[in-house]
Amino acid sequence: MLTEDYLMRYIRLATAVLARILGLKQSLLYTDALYLIDQTLEQLLGLKSDLFNSLDDASILALLTDEERTDTDRLVLVADLTREQADIYQQVQNPAESRWRFYRALNFYLEAQLRGGPEKLPSPDGKILELAGQLGFQGMPQEIAFSLYSYYDQTGRFALAGDTLNALLADAGPVSELVEEARRFYSGLLEKPEAELAAGGLSRSEVISRLAGLEGLGR
Repeated sequence: MLTEDYLMRYIRLATAVLARILGLKQSLLYTDALYLIDQTLEQLLGLKSDLFNSLDDASILALLTDEERTDTDRLVLVADLTREQADIYQQVQNPAESRWRFYRALNFYLEAQLRGGPEKLPSPDGKILELAGQLGFQGMPQEIAFSLYSYYDQTGRFALAGDTLNALLADAGPVSELVEEARRFYSGLLEKPEAELAAGGLSRSEVISRLAGLEGLGR
């Protein structure tokens, strides 16, 4: 795990780089922007771009985790740079390269939040909500969708959490583990005050209805 001095140095570096990337994108200098992103990711992670792109998300997370504590600030910076990559590939009409990077960025933001949130950087809540809305549920990897559900539940966005569970069930079918999680989620909501449910976008009657709709599934 980095010392605080090193972490602040990386934060200042990445903040300056993100500003430069914005300028390069505005000037349509996409190749230069991608090169700068690769350089910065190498400084943050010690990985060449081809290795970073070939590793799965779990391996990147493992690199930033020491004794079960994740460097969530660096993880958010990596997510920011990955999102910039995705946006550039979208701008140059390369959807295959763009979409998986958007998913990776969303996954890293979610993992940062679910692991306690960044310590020095602002919360990526807004970035999560924006990316999740942009990507939608269609084609979203199930692991990321489940993390998104967990995030919505954790932050009191109960209607969005329920919608994400519904999307998972529609995609995977009535898998017993998912159905049991849905029952646990809605049963737990029934114990919450009406005002808290309303703030999360649901009423008690909606929760009861959704819980009833799970009867007979996954058994």
